[in-house]
Amino acid sequence: MHLPWLANTSIKSNFLIIISHSARALSESASQAGWDVISVDGFADTDTLKLSIECWCLPLVAGEFVESYIETCLVKLKQHYPQARVILGARAENLASHIEAFSGWQLCASNSQVVARLRNPHTFFQGLTELSIPFPPVQFGSCPNAGKWLFKLEDSCGGMGVRSEYIDNVPGYWQQEISGLAISALCLSDGQEFVCLGVNQQYSISNFEGCPYVYQGALANVDTDPLIIEKTIGYIDKIIRYFNIVGVFSLDMILSHQQGEETLYVLEINPRISASFELYERINTNLNLVDAHIRVCEGVRLSEIELSNSQSAYLIVYARDDCLIAENMVWPEWVKDRPEGLRKISKHEPICSVYADAGESDDSLYCLLQCRSEKVIRIINQ
Repeated sequence: MHLPWLANTSIKSNFLIIISHSARALSESASQAGWDVISVDGFADTDTLKLSIECWCLPLVAGEFVESYIETCLVKLKQHYPQARVILGARAENLASHIEAFSGWQLCASNSQVVARLRNPHTFFQGLTELSIPFPPVQFGSCPNAGKWLFKLEDSCGGMGVRSEYIDNVPGYWQQEISGLAISALCLSDGQEFVCLGVNQQYSISNFEGCPYVYQGALANVDTDPLIIEKTIGYIDKIIRYFNIVGVFSLDMILSHQQGEETLYVLEINPRISASFELYERINTNLNLVDAHIRVCEGVRLSEIELSNSQSAYLIVYARDDCLIAENMVWPEWVKDRPEGLRKISKHEPICSVYADAGESDDSLYCLLQCRSEKVIRIINQ
């Protein structure tokens, strides 16, 4: 899919600044679409370095950008690239209002007020209540006495903000723990029309540094009951119109089977291009979602998109112990986010990602990915 240029856009530059916890996938998609990418992330892996005309690697503390470093980086970027578009990925959504305040930059996303409403649990769950969309019960303040509850930190992602116990002096809320299948829908909206690109199964690691649901990867186009797809599309339609969402985003849900009843609960919305987008580009080779995201954010209306129902999946490989990447490491072709040689990686930090597509094995994609993850660990430990 290729969307035509919007003639009256105020930004004539071809520079695209991408700020994200990991910028590799976004940078790869953007560079393939012809954008001049300036990436800012916490890894600066070999792939991102090759894809970017300039790459800033900022230290992450507990998976988050340090405010002083990101502020210094933004000052420098404004000097070097006074005209640019900006995409904010994971762990960077809170910069939306800052980006909007600089006249030379154009934020490619829903506006900062929309992002704030979606990321604020009070306004988000109030909206779901008004839309009659089910979600697991939430409570602010002290932990409820009855049942299983999870403490969720505000402004977090990837499951690192979901805890089994309360954390002092950190903004958050309690949400009842619901057992079921964790799924998400990847969507593209122009503010009026939308397309559900697919429904994913989310993979997670349990009891990882005190977090029961740390994000590990996803399976695109998971086999799903058509009635669940229909219900998902109904939720998306209501939410887009209520919150005025534009661009690529994902809706996280849990499909619960309790006492013979099936309920689809909404957990949260990620008002950004979420990690699963890359899987749909692998499946649909004519689809460039970063380019499409930019263009709908600039007012281009959606056109019809033909989508494949084939499957693709990936897993993040986390370090089991402190390790050192060999200087001349030779990575298998199914590995991405490859760290540079001689890089030290601490226990539980991400090393890289492994990918698999339908038809590569008679086993399930998840089993294939697990085998590939084990192979990566063996290669590193040689």
